[in-house]
Amino acid sequence: MTLKLELKAIMTPRHSISKLAFLSFVLTILASAIVPGTAFAKQAIVALVNDEPISAFDLKQRMNLLLANSRQVRSQMQARLKSSNINEQFRSYAMRHNPKSREEVQRLQKKFIQQIKRDIVKGLRPQARKLAMDELIEERIKLQEAKRLNIVIDDAKVSGTLSEMAKRNKMSDKQFAKMMRSQGVDVVTMKQRMKADMSWRQAVQRKYGRELSLTNNYLNRVHDSNFAAHAGQKNIELQLHRITLPIKGKIDQQIMVERFAEADKLRSRFKSCQLIKKLSDSVDGATYENLGRKHASSFPEPTRSQLIQAKIGEMPPPSLSPKGVQLYAVCGRRKVASADKKRVAAKRKRQQQEFNILSERHLRDLKQDAFIEYR
Repeated sequence: MTLKLELKAIMTPRHSISKLAFLSFVLTILASAIVPGTAFAKQAIVALVNDEPISAFDLKQRMNLLLANSRQVRSQMQARLKSSNINEQFRSYAMRHNPKSREEVQRLQKKFIQQIKRDIVKGLRPQARKLAMDELIEERIKLQEAKRLNIVIDDAKVSGTLSEMAKRNKMSDKQFAKMMRSQGVDVVTMKQRMKADMSWRQAVQRKYGRELSLTNNYLNRVHDSNFAAHAGQKNIELQLHRITLPIKGKIDQQIMVERFAEADKLRSRFKSCQLIKKLSDSVDGATYENLGRKHASSFPEPTRSQLIQAKIGEMPPPSLSPKGVQLYAVCGRRKVASADKKRVAAKRKRQQQEFNILSERHLRDLKQDAFIEYR
């Protein structure tokens, strides 16, 4: 989306003027600070946070940043472009401009889409304004706390983090800044946001370092013990076939004994995975399934342990399930390298959740004690 800030040029008269006229002229200029779109408007103060100002320019920039990354904008764009009458809308739009060539039609199509996006953004701006104001107020409080603790992240580190972001998007710093400007966002706005977030993380860790350390140690023990207990299960994937001998009607001891005996006979006849379907077809009412690859951890005990211990091409003893007596054939096995990564990701997620709880608590306390004035 492209949002341009239009600034009205303010020119002084070339001829000489009296002191009274000059004073009136200056007052007029100062009054223009509250008029949207003027050069002075961006310097107007819209809020004070412990006597630290938030300007109209700060607010507009943050609104643009939020809208540039808004899921609502993307989802509404998709909905509009997929609407049943979108072709009729474009045809009507194009006819008003009377295109003379295919190239003109293509240019009009781009303008048409841009107009849709502008309309959507315009509708979301009131909501974005509130979110932007809340975010800026919280950022001022976060940086003030970081300054109090003398742990504000330096500008070089912030610039380095932004450069990494640009690289992940396969852009140079200049290209990234140009892309952000095309969406109405000065790269300085992004740096300010990043600086507040990075400094705040240090502030929370300074205040709640002991609690976070104890929590992380506990989570490490829990996740490591769980992983050790299931290490032979979570990282094993099995190629499985299954035969089910259903048990219909009321289940009693005699029926179960008969079904298990029948399953044992089938198992004794099992020769290979290639012949398992034929083996299943030899029993009336039996059902055969090729389960494909399954994680061992997805099965309950004792079936899980039996499958893990079985060799390839082997059929473990039958097991009971709500569907009946089941026989599994283990026809392949492989280790899944992502098991440890999942464990690390789960642990980091829990640690981040704990950090967020403490962060929100600390910010809430600081906001209660802060002096916030809206203008």
